[in-house]
Amino acid sequence: RPRGGGGGCKKFYGEIGQKEVFLFSAKHSATLKQQWESKVKPRLKEIKTKEQEKKEELKKDHARRAQEYEESKQAFYDKIEKADLIEIASGVTKRVSDDGDPYDEPPKKNDKVVVHYTGTLSSDGSKFDSSRDRGKPFKFTMGIGQVIPCWEKAVASMVEGERALIECDWKEAYGEKGMPPKIPAKSKIKFDIELISHGPPSVHDEM
Repeated sequence: RPRGGGGGCKKFYGEIGQKEVFLFSAKHSATLKQQWESKVKPRLKEIKTKEQEKKEELKKDHARRAQEYEESKQAFYDKIEKADLIEIASGVTKRVSDDGDPYDEPPKKNDKVVVHYTGTLSSDGSKFDSSRDRGKPFKFTMGIGQVIPCWEKAVASMVEGERALIECDWKEAYGEKGMPPKIPAKSKIKFDIELISHGPPSVHDEM
């Protein structure tokens, strides 16, 4: 007898052999088909429809947030044009549109940081990423290499509530290779960053 034949079926079902399994299937096939058509299939269709509706809602929400940012961008850049250019480090500058909390201290190494940001290419202003479009702030830990170098340096100069335009040389951003296709090689980039909050890691974060 070939391996994987009737012996395997009998082993799986205990003392029930192939004949009994065949007879059971033949006897109940109409009932099973009826249940599939009347209960299972409609339920699967309902789930699929809800998933599609959810995708459409997310798509609309993404478009709405992107539009809101575009509408508010002019006011942001009007402030930026009047702001002083601050050199944070070699290849990293910022212009502040909103000063933030004057009593806050900038984030330190190992602080948990929460920001909103929009990244654009300095060359043509095209947007390549935005937490605002997603409607979800970006979180990272300072000083452990989770973000590009200019982010570490720029955010370390900010306080809660501050919003600024950060410009980064390619050496402080995505390097010689960039991140194709959205970020070409040796790209100078800008980030509209708002520091929402920061603080030491909580017990929950360390668990």
